[in-house]
Amino acid sequence: MYKSFYQEQYSELILGDSFDVLAILQPRRFDMIFADPPYFLSNDGMTCSGGKAVSVNKGSWDKINSLKEKHDFNRRWIKLCRNVLKPNGTIWISGTLHNIYSIGMALEEEDYKILNNITWHCCPTKKQHYCWFGTDSFLKGNLRKPPFARSSEPWRNITQFFSHCKNSSET
Repeated sequence: MYKSFYQEQYSELILGDSFDVLAILQPRRFDMIFADPPYFLSNDGMTCSGGKAVSVNKGSWDKINSLKEKHDFNRRWIKLCRNVLKPNGTIWISGTLHNIYSIGMALEEEDYKILNNITWHCCPTKKQHYCWFGTDSFLKGNLRKPPFARSSEPWRNITQFFSHCKNSSET
């Protein structure tokens, strides 16, 4: 069983362990999945935050022992996602350079077609005096080549989805 964290007519956010939830969901149920898997940064390293050295460890859920273990993990959840996506479904996956290449390879191994890899540049705010090139990425993969005509199915466009969420939270 799983818990819907948020639900509307055409969208649902599900709260739960992805391996447990994906295994019991109805096959070919979703038009789109947005996934934010672990980045596997918890390697006992340090980073600088606010001028102080701080640990990068997030928790045991973010720690991995080998490249093989990382890739097996990614391939497993991506395969489960494939089972619940509709035949022309889309998956958006966020990540950092620590994990995104394994995810890309797993997508290809599971017969997804990678459509885009989106990275961004962060412009400085008034408090920042530097620019950085974002290492966070989104991979967008489809199960098959989408038709040239625009789809009338909801949430095909991630910007539309996030705009809807933002607008819904403001009302």
